[in-house]
Amino acid sequence: MTLILDTTGLVNVIGVVKNGKLTCRAVTRQKPSGFLIKTIADLISPPKKLKELIVVIGPGSFTGIRVGISIANTFAHELNINLKTVTNFDLGGNHIRINRQEFKRENVELVDFDTITPREKLKKIMETHNLKITKQAAPLYAKEPNIIL
Repeated sequence: MTLILDTTGLVNVIGVVKNGKLTCRAVTRQKPSGFLIKTIADLISPPKKLKELIVVIGPGSFTGIRVGISIANTFAHELNINLKTVTNFDLGGNHIRINRQEFKRENVELVDFDTITPREKLKKIMETHNLKITKQAAPLYAKEPNIIL
């Protein structure tokens, strides 16, 4: 069983691939992060059957990226499973819109992730060949965080 997490956009997208079948859940960002954990727990019960986890590491929502990566790293570490990462650039090319923000690496056609369904986004993740295996996921921020202490 594979768990897929994308918390970078307007909604948090959770997918589970079990026996080749995709199950998809979208959780609005207005819900507390505990609701996200409960939704994941409901989808992967029992967690021991989980073999790998795929997480989108950015760019996108600053807080969303941090939440998704924290969950992914915790699950991967505690269950001792493969962790794979992918970026929104890997999924959509070098000019994307996500979370009502445009991110551009070069002047090419825009891919608008705000307008595709959660299931379509999960399918893009499943079909990509750009997954990177890692021990610990790290965020890809579009710019340095603006945090004042």
